[in-house]
Amino acid sequence: MKYFDIHSHNGNQSILVTSIQNVIPGQAVPESPFSAGFHPWYASDFGIADLKKLAENKNCVAIGECGLDSLKLNVSLPEQEKQFRVQLALAQKMNLPVILHVVRSEQLLESIFSDFRNLRYIWHGFTGNIATVKRFLKFDMYFSFGQRG
Repeated sequence: MKYFDIHSHNGNQSILVTSIQNVIPGQAVPESPFSAGFHPWYASDFGIADLKKLAENKNCVAIGECGLDSLKLNVSLPEQEKQFRVQLALAQKMNLPVILHVVRSEQLLESIFSDFRNLRYIWHGFTGNIATVKRFLKFDMYFSFGQRG
């Protein structure tokens, strides 16, 4: 059986595990599956044209890690939302799933998702409760769990 590490920053591969490396504009594009997106902490650092070019690569399998983070506001929440919506629109256009980074922003996330109902989502590093899981399952949501460093 083959397993997928749906979000990696190092691109390590093994016989049993395929890592989907997270790539941002300006990084080398791997020959293996990768995701492309702007993390909310750095949402204002990149342009959509650069992301679109990455997303058009045959090895790009998802948009992200992208989302909202109300705890660490390197970028204002309105700017994070703007960049997040742009990335969701690109995912919709390219028919790619979205790998999410969400911290203390569930209510805003839910309102944004009502505008993007036909996307598939993976909530990376989910640490919430069962009530939050139930609330977001209506959005074709998967949840990933992992240990924190």
